[in-house]
Order: sequence, then C-alpha cells, then structure tokens
Amino acid sequence: CRDVLAQAVKYIVKAQSSQGGWYHTSKVEGHDFDAISATAIQVQALQAAENIGVPFPSETIVEAQAYLRLALAKIEKAGRDHARGRTGDIAAALACNRAPEGTDLLGKKWFKFCAAEIPIGRNVRFGRDEITHYYYAQALLALGREQGHAEWNEYRTSMFDHLQNSQAKDGSWPPGDGFSVGRVHATALWCIVLQL
Repeated sequence: CRDVLAQAVKYIVKAQSSQGGWYHTSKVEGHDFDAISATAIQVQALQAAENIGVPFPSETIVEAQAYLRLALAKIEKAGRDHARGRTGDIAAALACNRAPEGTDLLGKKWFKFCAAEIPIGRNVRFGRDEITHYYYAQALLALGREQGHAEWNEYRTSMFDHLQNSQAKDGSWPPGDGFSVGRVHATALWCIVLQL
C-alpha cells in the first residue's frame, strides 16, 4: 500500500504546472494549466502523504503556495464582485495557506472577506455551500490554533447547531436546489465539517 501511495505522490509532483498549481488534467498529459480548486486537492493530498512519512520535494508545496498567492492576487485585482463568485476557491486557498513553520502566506484580509461573504448558520444554502464550508472550516480551525479560537468557536456554534437541526431522520443532509451532486455528497462534506 505504501508503494502505491509513493507512486501516487510521484505522479502528483510530476503533474504540477509550471505556474505551481494543478488542474483537472495534468502536465504529464501535456496540459500546463492550473486552478485553485485542483491545487487545493493536491496540496492536501501531499500534506496527508507527508504526515505518514511519504517524501516529496519540499519546493512542490512552496511553489503551490506561491501559485495560490498569485491566484488570489488576480481575484483581488478583478474586484470584490468577482471575488464574491469565487468564495469556494478563496476558502480552498485559505485551507492550504500555512507554511510548515506556521507562517500565514495569504494575509488576514481574505479571512475577513470570507467572514463577510460566506453564509453560516441558518443562512447556509444547502446544495451550494458544502464545498466552500469543507475548506472554510479547515481554514478557520487552523487560524484558531494559531491565534485563539474566537472565530472558530463562533463558526462552530452557529454551523453545528444549524447542521444538527437540518439533518434528516435518515442521517443525511438535503442536497438543496443548487449545484450539489446529491444527498450522499452533501452528507459526506457536512460530516467532515462536523468532525473538525
């Protein structure tokens, strides 16, 4: 199993774009593109592998975080209205924004932006907000570990109460009327948020 994981990590490293991110197709396949969401998935996969001792070049994460900073700078330059449509990407970047020594690479302004723009508690839109909260909850918890847990505690109280009250009798959460891929997907993401 460890050999398979090591091969997967090697592939992830080779698939990284020349800009430092990843895309839904890989550089290995001849595509040199990147996207915040795909980059966040790969960064978290590499961090999980690192946690169990699977090595990879440290510059891989350094380059990915440089890509995320640049991608957020582009979102910022496009303006607040554009950024409002990218809250999921912003939250994903925030979930990956810690350097090994705990340095904040992206700045607190994006946490303030997310706090103002991401609906929490009773304002959550089932079927639209699951993946955003999957990343946003991770980012808030990491921020709380570094700076005290005020934001995390507020988020947790509001979200966990609402999730508990919204859960169906069969244990699932509604897929809503948005872009969710269904009840199983929605339930899996909310369970991960609750496990934090």
